[in-house]
Amino acid sequence: VVDASWMGLPQRRRRLILIASRHDVRQLEVSEIFPRDRNDEPLLSAIGDLPPVGANEGRWYGRFADRVVTGHRARFHNSDDLEIIRLLKPGQRYSDFVDSQPALIARRAANGRAVYSTKSFADKFAKLLANKPSRTIVAHLERDGNGYIHPNQDRSLTPREAARIQGFPDDFCFTGSQGHQFIQTGNAFPPPLARAIAQAIVSSLGKD
Repeated sequence: VVDASWMGLPQRRRRLILIASRHDVRQLEVSEIFPRDRNDEPLLSAIGDLPPVGANEGRWYGRFADRVVTGHRARFHNSDDLEIIRLLKPGQRYSDFVDSQPALIARRAANGRAVYSTKSFADKFAKLLANKPSRTIVAHLERDGNGYIHPNQDRSLTPREAARIQGFPDDFCFTGSQGHQFIQTGNAFPPPLARAIAQAIVSSLGKD
């Protein structure tokens, strides 16, 4: 079981990796592939230099710092969700928040908005920490991004921010709708992690 953070990615993403080989091929050790002495990479190391945008703002295609950046557009958030997003503190989740704001939750219910069970949806709303790795980027971001609130801006992550957290370079373009881009990103295997494994396999076979 490996963690994307071992390759310097600002994300807690644990995955089971199985590498099979013939008995006459030298077996790989995890320590050969992944440096285990890395410190946690802060989230803002990956996304902090992108232009700030508000909810339902940003550009699908634009120039930034002498390069083209695609997909840096934030999704729409309704006014009730935005109220929670603005009040959440970094590192705080819905389950931490709901008991301290009964009037807000009651108003949300009166407006016909969903009121979630804190047992089943403890992290339905969660604000990421700027100085710690992100939680795992998942394809569910297609549905809503309330569990991935930017630490300094009142909105959820943009597709480009999610891609950067996964280790994709800015010149890698995702296509389709915003939801489809989140699915592609969330289902992807982080490129730096794949590269490290591939290079170790090639080395074990005695190739350059």
